[in-house]
Amino acid sequence: MTRKILFYFVFVLWGWIIFVFFNFNEAGSDIYHLSFYYGELLQSIIEKGKFESYNLVNTNGVYLTFKAHRLPLIPYFIVLISKIFHTKDTNFISLIKNLIWQIPFYYSLLLVWRFPGLKKNLKILSISFILVFPQVIKNSFTLGMEEGYIISVFTAFFAILLFESEHSKSKYWKLLALMMICYWLKNNFVYIIPFMLGVIYYLCRDIKILTVGIIGYIICNLMLLSFNKMNTGKFTLQYPWKYWNLYKGNNAETFKYYPEYSLDVFDQISPILEKNQVKNEWEFDDFYKKVYQDYVSEHKKEVLTMYLKKSLILLVDIRPTGRFEKEFDKYQIIGMVFMFIFRLIEFYGMFLFLKIFRNKAVGLRVKMMVLSCLILYALYLSAFILAWGIERHISPLFVPVILGFLYAYSHYKSDLDSII
Repeated sequence: MTRKILFYFVFVLWGWIIFVFFNFNEAGSDIYHLSFYYGELLQSIIEKGKFESYNLVNTNGVYLTFKAHRLPLIPYFIVLISKIFHTKDTNFISLIKNLIWQIPFYYSLLLVWRFPGLKKNLKILSISFILVFPQVIKNSFTLGMEEGYIISVFTAFFAILLFESEHSKSKYWKLLALMMICYWLKNNFVYIIPFMLGVIYYLCRDIKILTVGIIGYIICNLMLLSFNKMNTGKFTLQYPWKYWNLYKGNNAETFKYYPEYSLDVFDQISPILEKNQVKNEWEFDDFYKKVYQDYVSEHKKEVLTMYLKKSLILLVDIRPTGRFEKEFDKYQIIGMVFMFIFRLIEFYGMFLFLKIFRNKAVGLRVKMMVLSCLILYALYLSAFILAWGIERHISPLFVPVILGFLYAYSHYKSDLDSII
């Protein structure tokens, strides 16, 4: 146990040092300067006690106050650390954050290491690759990005699902707990969780777990509905950037910038919205809902082509995506090498999945496990295909895809046996 704890601290310190050295996705030395209006939101919570941020939404000088654009768990977690330790230092708070949030990720690696169906050499190679995969480390250790929390929790869900013993009494309770945490990390989990719960019930066939899962999901929905009603006056599960993001990913200018640049560039260049045209965040959402729906209805063929292009980008591309600057960072070449290796793992894993489905000797439970992974991958990706997504957005799938490959490999031995 002492050795595991020591390895955990070494693991967290390793990721944190990389985070501090490169300052990934963080804009300043204190939490008030975190990117994508997180800093403004945290400042408002700490200094005014209000969950809101005052955002510039385009170059026409349109400013709006947003109160339902973020789920409350991550901002309040950061604020809690800040108040407990009486500091706003980004590096220190990120260290404390990662000491807590990397526990599920580390547990996932332990499950892979203990799994008896894999050769030791393959375990060493896989875990080593994950620990030095730049896109995984830089996104999982960030402080103000959702991915810095989703990667650990979503990875643990897959690891427990695939590698924890069926005889473990706590396996399905752990999956339920992780599922509920996912709800509060990203808005699209509200649509994914029913399927996650269905998978859990199919595997355990325990009506008690299903009942607790349904009640927990209902409670989460009611809590979010109440939070939005109290904070914005609207009883809704929606967030006011939904159609803004759909518009960004589906307009005549989209592929002028995408995938090389982040489509957040439209925050600065979109001239559509004029001053005094909308009064609040929900009118903002309704405005872009109409703009998006009008474009889709008038350009059905182009939009379908966009969906196909975005699917290929998210499933195949190894280039760095979502940049804000023209300069090509030399470190991105290293990232491309790792993405190339990851794509090979991804495609070989899909090949093994197909082999498993066609092999009559493989049991139904294993086939359903593989199918569940594929559907979960697709559900998570679907939001970014419909709107838009870059490397950072899909980073929560990187380790689960590797875990899926390892699971498939363990049940369908291949030509790799002679190499590893």
